[in-house]
Amino acid sequence: MIKPIQASTVSEAWYRAVTATRATADNKVFHLVVSIEDPIAEHEAARQEVDKLLANRGLQTIDTVANTIMPTALAQLCDTHEELVEKYRARYEVIQRFPKNSWGTYFGRLVAYPIGSGKHPAPVDQLAPVIKALHGDRVIRAQYETAVATAGDAARPSEINDPGILIHHPSRGRHGRGGPCLSNIAFQREADRVHAVAHYRSHYLVERAYGNYLGLGRLVRYVAKQAGLNVGHLTVVAGYAQIDGPLSDLDQTLSRISDHPAT
Repeated sequence: MIKPIQASTVSEAWYRAVTATRATADNKVFHLVVSIEDPIAEHEAARQEVDKLLANRGLQTIDTVANTIMPTALAQLCDTHEELVEKYRARYEVIQRFPKNSWGTYFGRLVAYPIGSGKHPAPVDQLAPVIKALHGDRVIRAQYETAVATAGDAARPSEINDPGILIHHPSRGRHGRGGPCLSNIAFQREADRVHAVAHYRSHYLVERAYGNYLGLGRLVRYVAKQAGLNVGHLTVVAGYAQIDGPLSDLDQTLSRISDHPAT
């Protein structure tokens, strides 16, 4: 374990998480906690360095990874949350044809969580009741999502008091590399701000973490806007995190980023 990481921006959070893990004996840590004060803010120079590293390795761009959590461009074309859900579901089957999306996408699990054991399970929009709960008069501070809750609860007409979302599905989606590493997301409201906590069972810090942090930040912004609130902070907890891939090019990237005072 290493000490919890505090950062102001997504770029700083990624840099601090990677450098702290890189400093360990085997480049692996358990229970990595990263807290980001402004989860939609970035440092352009650091962002460019990370995207360059990913491109040189033949990996997905930061935006591609972020879009699996929050399809911002599509959301900007929609006037309502219901319209976004409808348009995303219409595209979802095509999206799942890509090898990396064979189990689905994180946003797909948010707005089309598969309920039922049949070949064509009923899709449940988990975001709608979360937005409704956060928009209510009662300020929700200490509520959080737990394994006791199920995504099926979102399909019931009863009031949702616990604004949490499940990603993991016990029978749909592989559990090894290539499957969903994000388990759940919980939202909290403090006055006029929405905070979030995301739990990963495993995190590849080079290939996925920057895009994951940014995608989660964009999701918080979207939920906050739909609820008429402002963006709060984001905390990401990884049960297990590791430096993936070669070390030489990563070290060069970290060195160049360190030359910028912002990180």
